[in-house]
Amino acid sequence: RAPPWRRRRSRQAAAAAATGEAMGHRSSPSAAVVPSEDVAGPLSWTQDQLSAWLLERGLPCDITELFKAHWVNGMLACSMTEADLASMGVAHPMQRRRVLCELRVLFGASADAAGRT
Repeated sequence: RAPPWRRRRSRQAAAAAATGEAMGHRSSPSAAVVPSEDVAGPLSWTQDQLSAWLLERGLPCDITELFKAHWVNGMLACSMTEADLASMGVAHPMQRRRVLCELRVLFGASADAAGRT
């Protein structure tokens, strides 16, 4: 199964093809700009993009809001530790483990995809 950032690009490409933008026919000058997350993967994600992904993975809002409040983007999240999460305010050890597991899924999948290309 493709990592989330690959699936998002697929949905955008399908939408662009449906509107004729894939062939260079844009309806407006600002249409079909490819977000940087699709080009560079989750390492380039902002704290908003990362927290939205964590929320989609089922993490509670209070934890995902901590990522925004502490400006944790993709570059920082790829090397987070349990101590980092504790210092951010994620109190329960099992919640910290869950966050770290989800981050491993995200960055492990992107590293695997990069290694295959």
